[in-house]
Amino acid sequence: MLRNAIFFFALIASSLLTSVSWLEETWSISIWIGMVIFLTIVPRDSQWRSALYSSFFGAVSTGVSFYWATKTLAYTLNAEEGSYIPHAVFGALLLWESIPYALMGWMISVQHLRYGALWMAPVVWVVLESAWPRVFPWSLAHSQTKFLSFLQSAELGGAQLVSFIFLYACFGVSSLVRRDSRTPFRKESYVAIGLACFSVFAGWGRLAWLESVSHSSTFRIGVVQIDPSFVDSPEKMRQATDAMSHPIDLVVWPESTIGTYSTEVGSLDEMIQDVSIAKPPFINTDCAKNMSNWLLVGGRTFRPGNADEGPYWQTAFLIDTLGSVQGAYQKRHLIPIGEFVPFEKSFPFLHDMAQLSEYIEPGHRDDPLTIAGGPSVGVLICYEDLIESAARRTVDLGAQVLVGLINASAFETAEALEQHRRLSLLRTIENRRCFVRCAGTGVSCYISHTGREVQRIATLEQGHFVADVPLLSTTTVYRMFGCWMPWFISLALMLRLCINPRDKRMVHSDVTTLS
Repeated sequence: MLRNAIFFFALIASSLLTSVSWLEETWSISIWIGMVIFLTIVPRDSQWRSALYSSFFGAVSTGVSFYWATKTLAYTLNAEEGSYIPHAVFGALLLWESIPYALMGWMISVQHLRYGALWMAPVVWVVLESAWPRVFPWSLAHSQTKFLSFLQSAELGGAQLVSFIFLYACFGVSSLVRRDSRTPFRKESYVAIGLACFSVFAGWGRLAWLESVSHSSTFRIGVVQIDPSFVDSPEKMRQATDAMSHPIDLVVWPESTIGTYSTEVGSLDEMIQDVSIAKPPFINTDCAKNMSNWLLVGGRTFRPGNADEGPYWQTAFLIDTLGSVQGAYQKRHLIPIGEFVPFEKSFPFLHDMAQLSEYIEPGHRDDPLTIAGGPSVGVLICYEDLIESAARRTVDLGAQVLVGLINASAFETAEALEQHRRLSLLRTIENRRCFVRCAGTGVSCYISHTGREVQRIATLEQGHFVADVPLLSTTTVYRMFGCWMPWFISLALMLRLCINPRDKRMVHSDVTTLS
């Protein structure tokens, strides 16, 4: 009985330690401790028990890490106060998120009892981390955003490579803590820990070199952080813009600022309050006129004649100093549940169940927007800065700098806004491009191509800043080959199982567990 009590205490403690790193960025080390404890105590003698306890660990740690999701779901689903629906949806999402943990737990037992290779369970996790459908595509790598030297390997293999090195090292430490007597495990443990150490030292050197290089070509970008849901938000954004130090090459206002218009509208003068070309509520666009700089601002568009029923596109308008629309980008990756429901086209009732009032369509082009005589700007709207492929595609098409337009008024807690920023940070390292985020409620910031945050505006506050952003055209391994890591290690795992399906060196009776 006492052993069981100690086991469950350690299991819950490891879950909470893992959660701390998501709630407080400066505590990146806590997830290392929590993961090592979990991997040390998880049962090895039964595949089903290992899967069950692993799924419990995953559900608890994920639930605590993203506790704010119930409020956001209530806002997104237009749920009444006290409604059970947001909690039910959040519970279902936690069950869904626990499945990859269960599969990793199953592999932990399998690798220990039969195959004898520490790297096999991390492989399974990284493959699932890449392929498993998630509302917010987080990875273990994002828990290390305060540990920049460790993240630099993302330019080689993206977040998946960082996650693999992290989890592999945790397995190595837990194997030594458990004092496994098997020589293969002991030797591989040193390899796993050595790989993590090498990654840190190599990343530190790479980081130092990148920060020492000067850049001759820069671009001045002004960022305004004001909640676009305010009635007078355009007027406040213009006031903040006028207060900036000039000259400025481009000013950025948040997503959902300038209203909803027909795709045929070509200038600010044409954005009049007329239902034939605009959808209520009408927005005062006069505040965006007569600027001395180009403006990148978020709004929505619809096909001519479809103002009432849609569908609509979340759109970024690039407007020159004369008020003409010189380019528009339509958001390609929509937020599950928030902007669409999976399979809603085949089963329309799902859209109604989610209480989504409008139909939002994804765009079809990744082309960056080009400023006359200036750089090509890769635009990411809200959720897209979490999607690795979105940033990679626009950089492939010539983007020299990344700019994100975010509304974020549905996120009422600072933790949610900070986690969104952390999940977007790796785009800078993967592509070696600077990233400027403009969010209505936060976090508006400028992140350099090393992943270091240079400037920011505090969450849930109003403000503005001007950043001198280097224009870059370097190429990374990740940008050339994309998300190669899961495919490569999946092949390695299959070869391992085919060539040596049962490792005779393993001794089945030597199973150590606290349970």
